[in-house]
Amino acid sequence: MSVRKTIAGKLKKGNYFLDDGTVYRVLSNDHSKSGKHGHAKNRVNAEGLFEGHHKSFTYPSDTSIDMPEILKKNATITNLGPEFISLMDSETYESFDVKWPDDEELVPKLKDLQANPNKIAEALVEYWNVQGTRVIERVMNVD
Repeated sequence: MSVRKTIAGKLKKGNYFLDDGTVYRVLSNDHSKSGKHGHAKNRVNAEGLFEGHHKSFTYPSDTSIDMPEILKKNATITNLGPEFISLMDSETYESFDVKWPDDEELVPKLKDLQANPNKIAEALVEYWNVQGTRVIERVMNVD
């Protein structure tokens, strides 16, 4: 996957960045200026995209930061298993499995589809491909 570069001072709430191979979403970016001969610093509060844990980073404002490319695509659900959800990409027809999401809004929607198999044909999901890892971000019902 490709990445693009930015500097720590330009990170904004909602941006995604890489640190030690882990993808984080920016929750806040506080800029502070040091003393007379110091360098400006940025304290970035972030949340792990896949793990969900919170972490704080302190970077000099001119530090180069990698931002991952996030591919957002739609897929149809082919199977709702106990551990994995089987999806088929709507454009390429590629089939693949993703883990069940931890999001408290997505899980009830997916459980409802699992309980009513005839609704699965009417549903689409938006998934993100980030650094080779696919995650479900949204469930859409087609009426």
